[in-house]
Formats: sequence, C-alpha cells, structure tokens
Amino acid sequence: MSHQFRTQANGNNGNRGKQQQNDSDAFMRLPDREIVGCISDLGIPFGLEDLQKPNPQQIQKIFEWFAELLMNATRETVEPAMRAAAEDVCGEHMEVVPADTRNLMGFYVQLRRLLVEIRV
Repeated sequence: MSHQFRTQANGNNGNRGKQQQNDSDAFMRLPDREIVGCISDLGIPFGLEDLQKPNPQQIQKIFEWFAELLMNATRETVEPAMRAAAEDVCGEHMEVVPADTRNLMGFYVQLRRLLVEIRV
C-alpha cells in the first residue's frame, strides 16, 4: 500500500467524524439572509455583503452592541475597574497603556465572559 493511499484513506476517516459532528449541528445553522435580518433588527446597519466580507470595525461594533444589550457592559462601564488595575500595576506610570486601550481590554474580558456563557 503506498504512502499516498494510506494518507488519503486515513484522511477520509477523519472527515467522516467531522461530517457526523457537522450534521448534528446542522439545525443550528441559519441562512445568510436570516443572520443579516437578525442583526439589522437590532438596529445595526448590516447587509449581506457585510456578512460575506466582514471588516474588523463592523464586527467590533456588533459585539459591543451584544455586550451592552445582554450584559449592560460598555467600554465606559469597565473604565473604573481598568483605571484601578492600572494604578495598582503601573503606579505613577499608568499612562504607559492609554486609557482607550485599557478600556478596550477590559471590555473584551467582559465579552469573553459572554461568549463563554453562551458556549461559543
């Protein structure tokens, strides 16, 4: 048996397991138009082309909207805790990390908690 044939045969077995996993999750998939409709219904301007070719700024805006809607978390609400942490860690040199960057990092911690909570 050639190495190429064994590799292809082994690769097919791995795909079969993946195929079964994908089939079990098939009920959770939404068509693109339905996803776009759901995001648009939240008040976020979003089109089919935005879903097919997303850009980082749009995705960040969508996640910020979800976090605010579901957790009441915004960059501004995490600011006091992030300022206190920066003071503890950096002391008088706390401006080494700009406030916007600190707040964004704190916001992403909250966002990560949301994603873990919904099992993404």
